[in-house]
Amino acid sequence: MRKNYPFLILLLLLFNITFINGYAQNSRETINIDFGSGSQRSPAPWNNISDPNAGAVANLTTDQGYLTGISIAITSPFNAMNNVTATADDTLGIHPMAATDNFYGNTSSFGGKTVPMAVLTISNLDVTKAYSFAFFGNRASVSENRETLYTVEGLTNPDPVALNVSSNTSKMVRVSNVMPKEDGTITVVVEKGPNNRNSTGFYHISAMKISYVNTVDRGPKAVTVKYPNGAEEIKAGREISIAWERNDVASVNIDYSTDNGANWQSIAKSVPAMVGTYKWMVPSDITERALVRISDSEDPTIKDESDQPFTIFQSNGKQYTIVVLGSSTANGGGPSVKDSAWVWRYRNYLANKRSDFTVINLAVGGYNTASILPANNPDNNITKALSYNPDAIIINMPSNDAAMGRSVQDQMANYDIIAARAAQANVPLWVTTPQPRNFSQDKVQIQLGMIDATYSKFGEDFTVDFWTGFNTANNTMKPEYDSGDGVHMNDAAHRIMLERIIGENISGYL
Repeated sequence: MRKNYPFLILLLLLFNITFINGYAQNSRETINIDFGSGSQRSPAPWNNISDPNAGAVANLTTDQGYLTGISIAITSPFNAMNNVTATADDTLGIHPMAATDNFYGNTSSFGGKTVPMAVLTISNLDVTKAYSFAFFGNRASVSENRETLYTVEGLTNPDPVALNVSSNTSKMVRVSNVMPKEDGTITVVVEKGPNNRNSTGFYHISAMKISYVNTVDRGPKAVTVKYPNGAEEIKAGREISIAWERNDVASVNIDYSTDNGANWQSIAKSVPAMVGTYKWMVPSDITERALVRISDSEDPTIKDESDQPFTIFQSNGKQYTIVVLGSSTANGGGPSVKDSAWVWRYRNYLANKRSDFTVINLAVGGYNTASILPANNPDNNITKALSYNPDAIIINMPSNDAAMGRSVQDQMANYDIIAARAAQANVPLWVTTPQPRNFSQDKVQIQLGMIDATYSKFGEDFTVDFWTGFNTANNTMKPEYDSGDGVHMNDAAHRIMLERIIGENISGYL
């Protein structure tokens, strides 16, 4: 029988090409990137860039939830961001949130800017691998041609690809097998296409996909329980986030035990492992021998459970209310997300106390001591706070009084009125000191005077120190605690504020 070696060689070559071009799903990885509003972010494992001028992601995540070490940055800015109401066909694999907004530039002046092109730089690429790109853009509710040109530049420079993004929901354009430059970078230039008929020359990008063949050994499959991992005391009926880490596991089953692992009950099955957390309403199974177990949905032998038992306890039935009055710091200004602000953190801390605590936050950005007087702002003043029949009130006024030049004497006169109302209602009052701010020295002196005056009026037991350690030698804000505007403090500062609020032992006082 004749042996058809040429045919076999051709078949093997075709198999190899098919493998390289992504049909071997276990080896092909894709990085999905959403360009648009920070309030319309695509969920993980999508990567989001919300700043059209200097947006960046330092460590991009693949569609399987792996960190790649690859980074992306806008190295030549767009003009701005545009919100639209649109969707993309399911076949494109574009998340709905990625289709509803875009970054844009323009060749004629718009909003005082002319931006003939924008540039994205992808870095830390493997110079031995080829990378493929897919681009999606959509500007809904327009009809004129807004052709956008995408040029991918690496060691190899394929031809640019063009896409008319006007009311586009069904098309993407692709550039395949681009080798990085010797420094491990590839750039993407986004600009107006030659057939663009918009009078301002608008061009757009909504989403981008980067795909390549992974050759990195991910290591053995594994899951690790991070929380609750032992010795925690958790109140029944409270919602907590079970947390885990995983390696090369696609989905997990979550179970719990109330008898130290003798028996298990299911919490959830086939949870995407890449998300790393799952919200769980803690049951009323009172026990000191609770465990949580995470296991691979496909291979239950790959599992981990809490290192030690944790306790599930019942509330003692006592109920307390704490009201917070203040300005932007208490309202959540400064941290990357409001959940990281001290009031939110304090609420979570109290949720695990034996008693039931309700924290009502009446703080409003821009407020000062006069804002919460009985005669002002009836929905957010001391009178409103007392209407809740609270067991305690916390006031956090960092710097707005000093910013407007209000003297120490006038601020303390406002506090006299507020404190008198609280005393009449027999409600204990805790007051924070000012916080450092990048003020001129005349206003710094007001702040320093308020520290002394606050301690003098309210005493050590009812004054919370939000100054010490946050200030420089010149009594401005330390850079490591600055959220970026010289006014509001960041996540790290709010963690310390929380510790100092907890240190007051308000819950124990009550």
